[in-house]
Amino acid sequence: MIKPISRLGVLMLILRGAPFELYTKAEAERLTEYARGIVKFCEDLLSKIQ
Repeated sequence: MIKPISRLGVLMLILRGAPFELYTKAEAERLTEYARGIVKFCEDLLSKIQ
């Protein structure tokens, strides 16, 4: 189970800076593809139980 993020956790993410300051374009594209895969997996799973 994924733990919900705390308010402190959100603040720490905000203080880290803008995404373009943290990731190269290649890293961002790779991570975006991972996220798309996760969303597709969840959509497929949900479509089977609805």
